[in-house]
Amino acid sequence: MQRTMAKVLLSSLLGMFAAASAIAAEGHIDTADQNGPPKVIRWRTDLLTAYQEAVAENKPLAIVFLCPLERDECIHCKRMRGSIFHESTQEFADDAVFVVALIRGDGASDDEAAATLYSRLQVKATPAISIIEPKTTVIEERARIAGYFPAHKLYTHLHRFLKEYAVAK
Repeated sequence: MQRTMAKVLLSSLLGMFAAASAIAAEGHIDTADQNGPPKVIRWRTDLLTAYQEAVAENKPLAIVFLCPLERDECIHCKRMRGSIFHESTQEFADDAVFVVALIRGDGASDDEAAATLYSRLQVKATPAISIIEPKTTVIEERARIAGYFPAHKLYTHLHRFLKEYAVAK
């Protein structure tokens, strides 16, 4: 008799959990539908085109300087890739134009504009992120994030620099 009671109680609890899960899932789906699809950063790979887009849209340009994907890629760039592509950083998709600039150890790049800017900004090493002011007359670096940061710290830096820019605009 006790086993039967336990089975009935267990069955009732499982039914309640299933109902609660279904209600929660419905609420979650409704919320997602109201908010639209999640934001996703559209990464560019051509610095000059990205700069022109930033100027046209009056948004800062976030240049992520990384080593190329090769066997000898440094551990810091490898870890930074995980941070920049992390879901938390996607919040900034509408706040800036993002471009990845692949810079080899000697400062060279297949993207001539990226190599020139890397040198002109005197970036010392990868990974680094430069936040550039969208101007047509002069290239002005507003902020730099140098070195590897875990996703939560990178989020904090990007939030401070990009949201601060939006307020100043």
